[in-house]
Amino acid sequence: PVFLPIPARDSPEKLSREPRQLNVNGLRVAWVGRICDFKFFILKHALKKLEDVAEDLKLSVSVTIVGSGDHLPQLRGYADTLKRNTIHFTEHIEPAELDEFLCNEVDLLMSMGTSALEGARLGIPTILMDMFYRDVPDEYVFSWLCDRSGFTLAEYQPADFPIAGNNSLTERVRELLDDYDYVAARTAEYFQNHHSLTSVCQKLLGISDEVLCTYNDLVKAGLTGRGITYSTFVKIREGLKK
Repeated sequence: PVFLPIPARDSPEKLSREPRQLNVNGLRVAWVGRICDFKFFILKHALKKLEDVAEDLKLSVSVTIVGSGDHLPQLRGYADTLKRNTIHFTEHIEPAELDEFLCNEVDLLMSMGTSALEGARLGIPTILMDMFYRDVPDEYVFSWLCDRSGFTLAEYQPADFPIAGNNSLTERVRELLDDYDYVAARTAEYFQNHHSLTSVCQKLLGISDEVLCTYNDLVKAGLTGRGITYSTFVKIREGLKK
């Protein structure tokens, strides 16, 4: 099968962004997205690893978590046990204000799904987080969105599956300290080539030109009917109405 990347709004033509001086101002990290079961454990793990980053690199780290969900109280409770970094919680930022927040108050975005694209489209270095339903193994590798394959916006990682490289988050931050503009440019280029609405539309048009299947083919193959499951559901629903 041929997969199309998930599209997002194109990047603004002109980005207004404050100069990045990580060594002077420290590192400003953000999470944007729901705080639910499969996102809670990786976010909790990231907060723990950011404590190690601050210690290893002697760097001031502040974290802003934007989002709400049924696991928010648990995350707040865990954040209260961490002493090294500053952690702020904001349940909502208006979509019209999100670009300004990311451009001027965030150096590193850690997120999954389409929320990761909100930072990438602005050239914010973005670490793609994966899905877990249990505590994340200490060896989990944090990687840049632009280094992932298959246009993925998150993968399911069983918590008992070992992955080598337990200093990976420190390594990613060190890459920012060494050359922030390089990582930012790679991120923006990756988004533009794969996830921008313009890019995805062009790929869709190219694929559609090669499609030979017609609607009549689907009818002949019996693929347009409701199917037994949906037909049963409709009958039950109609019976309940009576």
